[in-house]
Amino acid sequence: MESLPLELKDAILVGLAVIGAIVGVKWIFGGRRLPPEKTFRCARCSVVEAHSARTIEAWRVGKTKLFCGSCHAKWLQSRPRASRTSRRSGSGCVGVLLFALVVPALVIGGFYYAHRIA
Repeated sequence: MESLPLELKDAILVGLAVIGAIVGVKWIFGGRRLPPEKTFRCARCSVVEAHSARTIEAWRVGKTKLFCGSCHAKWLQSRPRASRTSRRSGSGCVGVLLFALVVPALVIGGFYYAHRIA
């Protein structure tokens, strides 16, 4: 990296610091959101029940109909066996890793080409 101009080295460090800050904030504050109420009314049987880890996670992803434990168990039993084993897809660690690799690469590439043109 000794052949790189000093400004490009600084840009690399700033890019890595920004990515580190974004990942750190997401890690610290990402999973702490809680529903405004401590209880909810089951959408099927209307019983009032305290939130569990399952219902809090459902609330975090935007579900508006929450079900008590017994109604959820009945629903699970009614599903076909093949659909129970399917995993949900989402942007987890792989998405964050891709983001952490692509953004600094774009910043570095942009500064590199800007210095080559100038």
